[in-house]
Amino acid sequence: MKQILLSAIMLCCAALGNAQTISRSQANADIDTLLYTLREVHPNIYSNMHADQLNGLFADLKAELHDSISTLELYGKLAPIVAQIGDAHTVVALPYRDIMIKAGKYLPVYPTIDTNTGRMMVKASVGNAVPYDSEILSINGTSAKAMVDQMLTFVSGEREFFRLSMIDNNIMGLFHYLFPASEYAITYVEPGSKDEKSITLQAVESDRLNAGLVLSPKILKLMQEHGGNAPYTFRIMDDRKVAVMNFDSCIDAAGMEAFADSMFTTLRAKGIDRLIIDVRYNGGGNSNVGDVLLRHIAPRPFAQYGKTLVKVTPTTIALTGGRYEKADTIIYPETPASRHEPLPASQRFDGTVYLLTSHTTFSSASSFAWAFKEFGCGTVVGEETGGMSVHYGDVISFTLPNSGLGVNVSHKRFWQPGADENNIHGVIPDIICPMDEALERALKEF
Repeated sequence: MKQILLSAIMLCCAALGNAQTISRSQANADIDTLLYTLREVHPNIYSNMHADQLNGLFADLKAELHDSISTLELYGKLAPIVAQIGDAHTVVALPYRDIMIKAGKYLPVYPTIDTNTGRMMVKASVGNAVPYDSEILSINGTSAKAMVDQMLTFVSGEREFFRLSMIDNNIMGLFHYLFPASEYAITYVEPGSKDEKSITLQAVESDRLNAGLVLSPKILKLMQEHGGNAPYTFRIMDDRKVAVMNFDSCIDAAGMEAFADSMFTTLRAKGIDRLIIDVRYNGGGNSNVGDVLLRHIAPRPFAQYGKTLVKVTPTTIALTGGRYEKADTIIYPETPASRHEPLPASQRFDGTVYLLTSHTTFSSASSFAWAFKEFGCGTVVGEETGGMSVHYGDVISFTLPNSGLGVNVSHKRFWQPGADENNIHGVIPDIICPMDEALERALKEF
């Protein structure tokens, strides 16, 4: 639920994290380590751009380095290069804590990015100084479009709408990395108006920001429905005889087994034969979790992946702690024998199922949505998913030795059942509508 809940900026200024300055030779060593590891682990870092071009970007960076560089500056150099690989799983991680500690005081407005238009909207502000749902036109003389365009260079993904969602997920960190200030002159338009307004607000400390934000009713409703730390919950709308399951994270397959058994037992006992599963805010995790749920609703044997390529090198083996025994590149085709069997008919949910998706639905959540549609589990409502039909994934994480910057890199490539290498896309809903309207749109179908 990170996509809809406001991230609290809880900082301890006595703990400065990994922010530091390193020498040119140390920075060069980190760059060499990064490029070497990407080449060794990723199935093909050159699939989106020619090798000479990508290698040249790293070489140019090394040539332009001064005698010393801060780790935050190095992040600003490396992240846009790695983003050009075009794999949303392969990134230099945003050093959020160090950025926010360095900023010290913050924009008293919490922006959000519309993933369909790229417009910068107001999710909340301290004291509602800039009314929620207003559109921000500029901050300190820089247009919102220019700010979004600059932030886009730091995030990766196969579709712009997904890259916009990645900005939205990291908006406060990216904003304060690129546009820190002691005061903010904001030009905006209130909802339902065409008149531009301006206000200048002073930057605020984290406690005032956390305590003073005024949330829109829409956000408050989402927090009520999806709040808490549980990866999956459900509620029954008694007036409609419909159950709504919030599937917000693909974690804990054993927990999903117990949850699904309990939920479907309850639905059968109450005579509920209409179910809506909401993965709009699910960014992925363990695909086995989706398999557990699919066994309860799939009408026939299913698989989330049609083919998987696994690249294993000595570096992969070292970084995964010996998960693999030997270096190899292996392709695992999907066969009828490898498909998962649904539960017996007496244990399966035999009612009507709708699935809600969004541009933020990614990785294992998107694979779940693909299998849901491919194997006839029900009707998909909402937006095209951020996860693609053919994609890299299964992230290996490592840390650059001198800067301490974190890096995630894929070591597999996945093809979902029926996917076409020449027509890569996310899950296309049966009923297309903005994510905010998906639940009501599904309810209208009953």
